[in-house]
Amino acid sequence: MLAKVTKSLVIGTVALLLVAAMVQAETHWEIQAVDNTGHATHLKEGATLTVVLEGVVLNNPEDMLDPAYDAPAWMGGQWQIYVQGEGGDHAGTACWMGQKYSRMGDVDYTETEWNDELNRLNYDDAHRIRMGDRVRVTGYIKGYNGKTNVNERHCSASGMDFTVEWLDSTPGLPAPEVITLADVKDASNNDIFDDTRLIGGEYYQARLVRINDVSFVDANLWGPDVEMEITDGTGLTLPCRLGMSDVFSDPSNLGGTFDVVGIFNQEEGYTTGYRMWVMGYDGGSDMLGIVPEPASLLLLTLGSLAIFRRRRRSR
Repeated sequence: MLAKVTKSLVIGTVALLLVAAMVQAETHWEIQAVDNTGHATHLKEGATLTVVLEGVVLNNPEDMLDPAYDAPAWMGGQWQIYVQGEGGDHAGTACWMGQKYSRMGDVDYTETEWNDELNRLNYDDAHRIRMGDRVRVTGYIKGYNGKTNVNERHCSASGMDFTVEWLDSTPGLPAPEVITLADVKDASNNDIFDDTRLIGGEYYQARLVRINDVSFVDANLWGPDVEMEITDGTGLTLPCRLGMSDVFSDPSNLGGTFDVVGIFNQEEGYTTGYRMWVMGYDGGSDMLGIVPEPASLLLLTLGSLAIFRRRRRSR
């Protein structure tokens, strides 16, 4: 009898451990694995199993893509954040949602449904998800042009929703990793691709990076949601996409060389298409991008903004 009880306890313990292992957060590094053609290799990519990812949000969604219903983009309104892994998890993941899924064979969101989706993702209870927040994302993953995104697989059914949970922590943006154009471009100005992700664009994908001492190839292209090119003067260049923020509607004061802080991204091609995505600009002459602030200052700023918003609503 004792042997049977002991055996049952062992089996029960093993079952609990297996369940715990199944719900444990996966790493961004695991999720972003690719083969030598740049296609995703994670077992849950395209499968009917969700992933759980944790990390720090790198952008406010409205600064990256236009979330407005029936926005002029091909997919209409869009919502996207990048979440970067912490510690030894040297990778990050984009979480994306679009309005016009009929473009991909499903049904579009109505305006009411779309606004409900935005509210669901933008807020965890009373907390608005902001860059610098530590979050947990649960949802399905799908390969997209050389990277693996969390998304709804272009399906508006509620069963395909992903969730973003604020983990009661806002450490602020991580320090950007300083790289050079030579880290991601070869001598012929071609993208460096390495499926082991130890060098090249794959190593920095979906992470906050900084490139120093660059200039624009054509400074006249400046404006919101515009793709420009930066160069270090050695013949190497890299596309640099400006975000949706109104700050890019003001003139640029970046006359000579400057430093850029942005999200390193891959958007076109499976072994090519690397670029930086810059979310903001303070109007200075030596820095393009949002420089991480100490967590204490960030919390003070967010608190002040919250008070300001409450005062405006009360009018």
